[in-house]
Amino acid sequence: MLISIKKIFIMKIAIVGSGFSGCGVCWHLLQSEGVEITLFSAGGGASHIASGLLHPYFGMKARCT
Repeated sequence: MLISIKKIFIMKIAIVGSGFSGCGVCWHLLQSEGVEITLFSAGGGASHIASGLLHPYFGMKARCT
Protein backbone atom coordinates (compact mmCIF):
# COMPACT_ATOMS: atom_id res chain seq x y z
CA MET A 1 0.00 0.00 0.00
CA LEU A 2 1.45 3.33 -1.08
CA ILE A 3 0.64 6.38 0.97
CA SER A 4 1.38 9.75 -0.52
CA ILE A 5 2.16 12.42 2.02
CA LYS A 6 2.09 15.95 0.77
CA LYS A 7 4.03 18.41 2.87
CA ILE A 8 2.39 21.78 3.15
CA PHE A 9 4.61 24.70 4.01
CA ILE A 10 3.05 27.89 5.29
CA MET A 11 4.99 31.10 4.97
CA LYS A 12 4.36 33.41 7.92
CA ILE A 13 4.63 37.10 7.03
CA ALA A 14 4.40 40.17 9.26
CA ILE A 15 3.42 43.51 7.72
CA VAL A 16 4.04 46.62 9.80
CA GLY A 17 1.65 49.42 8.90
CA SER A 18 -1.98 49.13 7.85
CA GLY A 19 -2.11 52.15 5.56
CA PHE A 20 -2.63 52.04 1.79
CA SER A 21 0.64 50.24 1.11
CA GLY A 22 0.36 47.75 3.97
CA CYS A 23 -3.19 46.75 3.10
CA GLY A 24 -2.31 46.56 -0.60
CA VAL A 25 0.64 44.27 0.04
CA CYS A 26 -1.48 42.17 2.39
CA TRP A 27 -4.23 41.77 -0.20
CA HIS A 28 -1.81 40.76 -2.95
CA LEU A 29 -0.02 38.25 -0.74
CA LEU A 30 -3.31 36.67 0.31
CA GLN A 31 -3.97 35.77 -3.33
CA SER A 32 -1.28 33.08 -2.94
CA GLU A 33 -1.75 29.77 -1.19
CA GLY A 34 0.27 28.83 1.87
CA VAL A 35 0.57 32.32 3.30
CA GLU A 36 -0.30 33.40 6.84
CA ILE A 37 -0.17 37.17 7.33
CA THR A 38 -0.23 39.26 10.48
CA LEU A 39 -0.92 42.95 9.92
CA PHE A 40 0.36 45.31 12.61
CA SER A 41 -0.95 48.83 13.02
CA ALA A 42 0.28 51.51 15.40
CA GLY A 43 -3.08 53.21 15.46
CA GLY A 44 -3.71 56.35 13.40
CA GLY A 45 -1.63 55.24 10.45
CA ALA A 46 0.45 57.38 8.16
CA SER A 47 -1.80 57.28 5.11
CA HIS A 48 -3.50 60.51 6.08
CA ILE A 49 -0.13 62.25 5.64
CA ALA A 50 0.11 61.03 2.04
CA SER A 51 -3.48 61.95 1.15
CA GLY A 52 -2.13 64.19 -1.60
CA LEU A 53 -1.36 61.06 -3.57
CA LEU A 54 -5.10 60.61 -4.06
CA HIS A 55 -5.74 64.20 -5.15
CA PRO A 56 -6.98 64.31 -8.76
CA TYR A 57 -5.26 67.64 -9.52
CA PHE A 58 -1.63 68.65 -9.93
CA GLY A 59 0.40 71.82 -10.32
CA MET A 60 -1.28 75.23 -10.00
CA LYS A 61 -4.76 73.71 -10.25
CA ALA A 62 -4.13 71.73 -7.05
CA ARG A 63 -3.21 74.89 -5.20
CA CYS A 64 -6.54 76.48 -6.09
CA THR A 65 -8.64 73.66 -4.68
